[in-house]
Amino acid sequence: MSVYSIENSISSVVSIYGTIVKDKDILKEVQLTKLLLVEGSDEVNFLNEFVKELKIKDLEIRDYRGKNNFKNFFPDLVATESFKKVKSLGIIRDADGNIQNAFISIRDVLEKIKNDETIKNRFKNASLPDKDKEFSCGNPKIGVFIINPMLENLCLQMVEGTKNMSCVEDYLKCLHNNKIFPKNEYKAKILTFLASMPKATNCIGHAAKKNYWDFKSKCMDDVKKFLESL
Repeated sequence: MSVYSIENSISSVVSIYGTIVKDKDILKEVQLTKLLLVEGSDEVNFLNEFVKELKIKDLEIRDYRGKNNFKNFFPDLVATESFKKVKSLGIIRDADGNIQNAFISIRDVLEKIKNDETIKNRFKNASLPDKDKEFSCGNPKIGVFIINPMLENLCLQMVEGTKNMSCVEDYLKCLHNNKIFPKNEYKAKILTFLASMPKATNCIGHAAKKNYWDFKSKCMDDVKKFLESL
């Protein structure tokens, strides 16, 4: 019997077949053979719109409630009976300054689960990826994608050169000239950009629903390749 509790394995936001699902019974179990795990609900909503753009229909996306919670969330998920159906697993997180450290933090959790005798029968055939953006062989095959430095930067690249972003850059310059330095400039720019839009929002995922991001931008090519490889 697994030593893990499944109480924390229920994700707060789930995308299945390109649709956000709120049914509590569905949330309790993995539904599809292709599973993508992301940091939070904003990422689920964002990628839900992207997979619809790509016409990927056989993918399930769940959030693990923050990068620091992955080590708690994933063991609970693997211990559930429904995880047995997963044939392809993708995990996405921000680099937050160091791609290698972010990758190792994910891999360490995967390796710990693989070596855990109490649930080994559910993960024994898995092989682990050696670096990010590549998939391992085995059952399930596993891929880890580290966004450098964070999702907000990808969004900024998608709207680079727009009139709105020109104004955002002027605003940041004004702050700097007055010796005001936001703790996270990527997030400061994103919030300022979103506040400039016709229907303001402070969530990247909600902005995706409003078509504020250009998913055809080349900056999304690596993410596209990763999702299509799942």
